[in-house]
Amino acid sequence: MADIADPNQPFLDHLVALLAVYEHGTSATPIPRYDGPSNWQTASILRSIESLGRRAPAADAATGSISSSAASSSSTSDSAIPHDVAGAAGAHALSDSDELQLLRTQAAAVAQVCDSVYEGDFTRRVAVPVQGPLMVHLSDSVNNMVERLALFAHGIADVGTSVVNGQLGSQTDTNFGGTWTELSTAVNTMSEQLTDTVRAVAQLVQAFTIGDFTVRVDIDLRGEMNDLKVLVNAMADRIQSVAAELLRVATEVGIHGRLGHQAKVSDALGGWRELIGSINRTCATLTVLGRSVTFFASALERNDYTQKLNLGVEGELLALQVSLNGLVERLATAHAANRQWTA
Repeated sequence: MADIADPNQPFLDHLVALLAVYEHGTSATPIPRYDGPSNWQTASILRSIESLGRRAPAADAATGSISSSAASSSSTSDSAIPHDVAGAAGAHALSDSDELQLLRTQAAAVAQVCDSVYEGDFTRRVAVPVQGPLMVHLSDSVNNMVERLALFAHGIADVGTSVVNGQLGSQTDTNFGGTWTELSTAVNTMSEQLTDTVRAVAQLVQAFTIGDFTVRVDIDLRGEMNDLKVLVNAMADRIQSVAAELLRVATEVGIHGRLGHQAKVSDALGGWRELIGSINRTCATLTVLGRSVTFFASALERNDYTQKLNLGVEGELLALQVSLNGLVERLATAHAANRQWTA
């Protein structure tokens, strides 16, 4: 952005000319129009000056009525003022060049504050002495605006910093009015939804940690936050369904001895499918082993020593299979010897 504090800049020249017109009254001189480069700062300053200019005639009229009513009472005392004192007082009046320079200085101070706000610096204020009701009001308005912006920006920054540091639940002041209130309310709503979402997810995870699979994220969300809620709840549903199915199979096979049961979770994918497949293979192995041993024992009971176990197992189950097959062979040998001896 161009530095409008430079006296050679078009806006500063226009501002000085405009203030001079309002300072001397607008009845004789038309208000100049600004057609140069503009931005939100120049537009804001021009609106403020225009508003003050519209109120100036009413203020002048009120002041004139007060002055006229007091003129008769003051004429006698005024005539008593020595001529040399009156001349001295008039000597302190600003010349045209000094007045123009004062206007430039005041306008430059306002422009510098606006520049600082544009660059994100809310520490500067209009601190130069100003003269005239218009410039005093403009200076106060600019300083009040910057003060309000500083409070608002610091409040928003505090909320953002708290969220970054993991300190959820922070809120900013909404007592600003107008659009500022709407914006601060929106920030507070965002912070509140983020806080509620994170805490709800944390509550669900904590419940799952202690084996409670009934908890769900049940808060009103929208957009991607709602997508996150749906995803987390879907994950919880999947974990609950897998856990319930594995518990059922383990209870049927391991506790009640009802072999042949399999875990069934139709839409399981990835690691869940691998886990369910592993459990089902374990159950299938136990089923085959249990039923084979039963058949094997029944054959021995019928003096049928021709049956052998061939389960395709490994580890300790393979050792058990080898031991049982060896036992059958020894029983078969003993049975054959016994038959020969009895014959």
